[in-house]
Amino acid sequence: RRTAGMLRQNFGAGPYWSSLAQALDPVLDAFATGRTAVVAETSTRVLLDLLGWRGRILRSSLLAAGPGRSLRLADLAAATGARVYLCGTGGMTYLDPAPFAAR
Repeated sequence: RRTAGMLRQNFGAGPYWSSLAQALDPVLDAFATGRTAVVAETSTRVLLDLLGWRGRILRSSLLAAGPGRSLRLADLAAATGARVYLCGTGGMTYLDPAPFAAR
């Protein structure tokens, strides 16, 4: 509940706080699980719901992916149907473009 208090203190005077506070209840409840993944997934779902996004969320742990960061990322992108992978200039310093080009 410390997180709830900090959010209320910092954003409670905002014009949309009452709507946001209700939407945050599932996220705050997720903190009780003690699991970062549960909080991350719950907060992502709440945000996407608020934005009206109705797509499907896939868990990377349920998708087949090869070893190593570049191959794993290329496999995950392909599994989601992505035709391109965009990253910042820093990403290209540690990613191998070959697994992406092979698709």
